[in-house]
Amino acid sequence: MKILFDHQIFTLQKYGGISRYFYELISRLTKFESVEVKHSILYSNNVYLDDSFFTKPYLNYENWLYPGYFKGKNRLLKLFQYLQLVPNHNREMETYLDSLLRSGKIDLFHPTYYNPYFIELVNRSKVPYILTVHDLIHEKFSYFFEDVHQVMREKKDTISHAKRIIAISESTKKDIVEYFNYPSDQIDVIYHGNLEFNEEIRKDTPARENYILFVGNRDFYKNFLFFIESIQSLLIDNPDLKIIAAGGGPFSEIELNQFKKLRLASRIVHLNFKSDIELFNLYQKATLFVFPSLYEGFGIPLLEAMAAGCPVVCSNTSSFPEVASDAACYFDPRNSGSIEKAVREVYSKRDLQVHLRAKGFLNLKRFSWNTTVEQTVKSYRKTLGLV
Repeated sequence: MKILFDHQIFTLQKYGGISRYFYELISRLTKFESVEVKHSILYSNNVYLDDSFFTKPYLNYENWLYPGYFKGKNRLLKLFQYLQLVPNHNREMETYLDSLLRSGKIDLFHPTYYNPYFIELVNRSKVPYILTVHDLIHEKFSYFFEDVHQVMREKKDTISHAKRIIAISESTKKDIVEYFNYPSDQIDVIYHGNLEFNEEIRKDTPARENYILFVGNRDFYKNFLFFIESIQSLLIDNPDLKIIAAGGGPFSEIELNQFKKLRLASRIVHLNFKSDIELFNLYQKATLFVFPSLYEGFGIPLLEAMAAGCPVVCSNTSSFPEVASDAACYFDPRNSGSIEKAVREVYSKRDLQVHLRAKGFLNLKRFSWNTTVEQTVKSYRKTLGLV
């Protein structure tokens, strides 16, 4: 089988769960003798892509002219690209993708996100495509997003034309059937894998430090500020306790003002991480990891924390119970008292931390990137009528 991936998510994300998923998938599929992988990722700033992808830096509004933003910068860049005054990397990669599809040497196309630009191309080349749907956050929480109607139209278009769908959890599959009326028997549920490190790194366990870890983006549905407000009393009762927010970009002015209002400005720290090992170490040293999101299609950080032996406290919604099982302490993410109670209980009880750590290691056995890839190959074969 010859499988083609596009570049979409690797131009949209510098880091994030979706690009991490496709990096793992593409990298590991190359090791299957029965699978040949092609992709159109010529330019990217994504941190996961290693040297084997041979990418060059991707030009976008963030790094054009200078690394700053001004109103209208993105529109100005697009105008300059239209006038061919600066390179248009998206156009170049789409042209390359089209040439691969036209070659007659591609059996199946696997787009990495929902922009339907490719539908005309695959129809013309008569190459079917399979789509991975990660979540329905825009459909379920439309009021959080400015561009929601465009995203929803694009997602509906790509889902309706897909020959088969991969859902990353039973929760996501249920949402796809409910919102798009897509046939349930044409959806395969395939879980993500977890961070894999050698035993030396796992055994090199640093001493626990007095902080609660939050990882990733802090968009509204991620519920970060509400979480901070909910545990204010815990932080006041424990003057040495800090919150570390890893990744997701620097704190916004709104966040900083809220920290000041709560008198917690010195207690909440933002850190970047440059590699999986740095992130792993942050998990290892944390007293606990918290995931207060209102909704997740899967939630890779749950597995990252468990792999590092970090106790997990998280929401009781969407895919969380499915993925974390009995290896987490749950709370209602919309209830401040529920959040405070769960976090305080795990923070203050050493025996509960040990229990959750042990349960986390057991739960991890259900997830493996190699299993993800093996099941994905089976899904490809179903799509092509080979089984």
